Amino acid sequence: MNFLKVIRQAHRLLAVGLGVFILLHLTVHLTALGGPQMHNQSLKIVQWIYRNPIVEPLLVLAIIGQAATGLKMLVRKWQMPNKGLWSWAQIVSGLMLAWFIIQHASAALISRHVIGLDTNFYWVAGPLQNETLRIVFLPYYFLLAFGVFLHIGAFAYFKNKRDQKIAVAIVAIGAVVSTTIVATFSGVFFPITIPPEYSRAYDALATGNLPDL
Repeated sequence: MNFLKVIRQAHRLLAVGLGVFILLHLTVHLTALGGPQMHNQSLKIVQWIYRNPIVEPLLVLAIIGQAATGLKMLVRKWQMPNKGLWSWAQIVSGLMLAWFIIQHASAALISRHVIGLDTNFYWVAGPLQNETLRIVFLPYYFLLAFGVFLHIGAFAYFKNKRDQKIAVAIVAIGAVVSTTIVATFSGVFFPITIPPEYSRAYDALATGNLPDL
């Protein structure tokens, strides 16, 4: 068994676990359509699975391992000639996820353990209510969610012998889900009042006085 095959198998194995976690996370975010309280209640239901001293470190290691193996595979794919649309989709979405997921996970850990903010509805919605941060966080949140579906769509395309139907459907669903999540946390469907501790933290971040949330 060659080294690249081991990397590919490790990447796919990690993708199963992380994929379940990420899709579960996105599903919880969709419950925000029912308001902040429903979102926070849904979040508490699933947090016992991963927010504990045993699973959380393993999750962090899995994220690092997934990014490392993914980047190794992307380097090889980048070197391939005659790359088509779906190959570029796989490369771009892979790079997006490697950066965004590590950054997002790091931000959550910093917020909870350093700054002292719980990563609940208001942690996600806070920057979208800040005029300065909104410019960055609107595309950031959209691309973070959409990149997951784009990567899965590209995988489905190659797995199904370059049949685009399933891949396009996955990407289309991703666009709808990502837009809905961003719109919900932006306050499109109901007014959002950010608690003072979150407002202060994000106001400070907007002026560069806090580590990146």
